[in-house]
Amino acid sequence: MRKNLSRLLAGALACISVLGLVGCGGNPYSDLDDGGNKRPEKVLDPSKTQLQVVTFRAGFGDEWLYELEDRFEEAYKDVVYEDGKKGVQVWHEGDTKQYDAQAVISSKYDIFFMEGGDYYALCANGGALEELTDIVTLPNKDDNDKTIFSKMTAQQKSFYGYTAVDGDPKYYAIPHYEGGWGLVYNKELFDRKGYYLASKAGEEPCLISSPDATSEKGTGPDGQTGTEDDGLPRTYEEFFFLCDEIVARDDIPFCWSGKHAEPYLTTMMNTLVADYNGVEQMTLNLDFNGTAQELVVMNGNEIVYENGKIKTETKEITPANGYDMARQVAKYYAIGFLYRMLTEKGYYNDGAFVSTHDHLMAQTDFLQAGTTFASGKGEMAMLVDGPWWEGEATTTFNTMSAQNDAYSKKNRNFGWMPLPKATEEKVGSGKVYVDSLSAFTVVKAGLGPKKQAALDFVRFSATEASLVEFTQITGALKSYNYTLNEEQSANLSPFTKSLIRYKETATLYVHDSSSAFFQKNRTSLQPYRAYGSSDGDGTVGNPVIAFSKKKHISAEDYFVNMCKRWKSDNMFQ
Repeated sequence: MRKNLSRLLAGALACISVLGLVGCGGNPYSDLDDGGNKRPEKVLDPSKTQLQVVTFRAGFGDEWLYELEDRFEEAYKDVVYEDGKKGVQVWHEGDTKQYDAQAVISSKYDIFFMEGGDYYALCANGGALEELTDIVTLPNKDDNDKTIFSKMTAQQKSFYGYTAVDGDPKYYAIPHYEGGWGLVYNKELFDRKGYYLASKAGEEPCLISSPDATSEKGTGPDGQTGTEDDGLPRTYEEFFFLCDEIVARDDIPFCWSGKHAEPYLTTMMNTLVADYNGVEQMTLNLDFNGTAQELVVMNGNEIVYENGKIKTETKEITPANGYDMARQVAKYYAIGFLYRMLTEKGYYNDGAFVSTHDHLMAQTDFLQAGTTFASGKGEMAMLVDGPWWEGEATTTFNTMSAQNDAYSKKNRNFGWMPLPKATEEKVGSGKVYVDSLSAFTVVKAGLGPKKQAALDFVRFSATEASLVEFTQITGALKSYNYTLNEEQSANLSPFTKSLIRYKETATLYVHDSSSAFFQKNRTSLQPYRAYGSSDGDGTVGNPVIAFSKKKHISAEDYFVNMCKRWKSDNMFQ
């Protein structure tokens, strides 16, 4: 959550350093068990090896960690790690600190479940982290001899395989959880009011609830019938047609946190860019080494059009001309999308730009709209947030369901929304799931006899059983390839099931890179800064500021100014 490149960054940068990138905390850090009962007090047993763990305290809570500890302690109760001791006890605390190498070395903790961490900066300080290569690459007896390596994507393997020491990849961390900002949609509202596009190819869009439409849903952005996204908008044009129809029926298309509007909306916009670009082209925004496609052709400060369409070109990109990546047509389209969101009348909630309106309030607004808990009229169709939102909103769910069980997580029907495509030509081009959290697990070096216990615990945290359990408890995903069977999924909320189905058919893009250029310019290349643009008076603005403050700048002018700003940026000199 950060603002942009000048003094406007200060407040948001402070927010990020405290909050990380998974919302802003909010779910009570509870010592209740999964039945809502007080956990039995754990008594220190000095005859066992003691491990100290710290976890990033945010929307995922810590029930998953309690359960992980209990299972590990039982599975390893007869293992001797230290002379005169048998078995192990694991203790954890939570905070929202960002641990650099020195903080890791000097802390009391042995194991760190981090979020928003700078992995390469930690690796660069020799002696801070324990090497985890063996637990990543060797078969795990607790996991049917599977390896952690086999559950990682090629991009993750490249990123975590630190090669600066001798050229051979060595692993000092493993992935933790994942997620990025997108749109959560109220499926029960869509179903009840028919907020789906009808299948009427070649004609003007209309809803299935329109008098002149059939009830048959359109194909959705994947271009196929009989799939999860049937009836959802295929293109940006259809998407905003739907928004207009929602407003016309006295509902509100969008809800988001006013306090965090800039980081949430800018990062959501970056998800649109990733969905258009695909992983390979998106990764060029981190590595600046390869062939860029669909760069907007410009004549000075003017966008060039050809036959009524934006003219694009292909270009070889290096760090020396990396500023040309600002010209990706995907960014042009996404900026236009954000412009529509922020400038159309009736499109967003009352608190959308109120500085005291936080993410928990936005989630409550979204959940209560149209119910007996709401004071205003109308329902909210979509929430700008991440896949962790249900965990953060647990208190609201519990308050509402205490009066009516229909309002429980399991009985509400929300979905992770497949994003529309910028153009008709892109329909059916596939979808991307973005992980922008930089969440990973590390072990402090120099633990002596306790080292093996720490390694065993970290490896245990990535077994299939532990990954499944994490999803069952939090409703979110760990950043690995794994599946839940029908029985394991039975008690998940409709939203979590929707998220899993989306992820199964999407390509994962991780906003991290091992390239030296990215590591040097890591902060400047984060979405909340990368989309900064000169507004013409010498300052640098964020698109959310530019459009919401009604500065009378068009989306096209903002894009042009962003390209100018990139070209003058010192990191490309």
